[in-house]
Amino acid sequence: QRTGRKPKGKKLIERELAAKGIQTEVIVNEKELARQAVEKKLDVWKTLSHFEQKKKISEFLYRRGFDWDAIGSIVDEVMGKE
Repeated sequence: QRTGRKPKGKKLIERELAAKGIQTEVIVNEKELARQAVEKKLDVWKTLSHFEQKKKISEFLYRRGFDWDAIGSIVDEVMGKE
């Protein structure tokens, strides 16, 4: 349920669950969630330079709890499209 509206990374979801005392493994396709999260923001960042877009995407995904492997993969994928 937590991944529906505002996709978050596995680490952040695990921290939220641990804070509530829930011990469980979260199985999500992190790359797909990261892509969904970024797609919503791309229009807002389209006027920025290539460097600034990469920075915004990376920082945004990091704050959402995605790991650097997923972030790097999505940055490469999204910036390669344009």
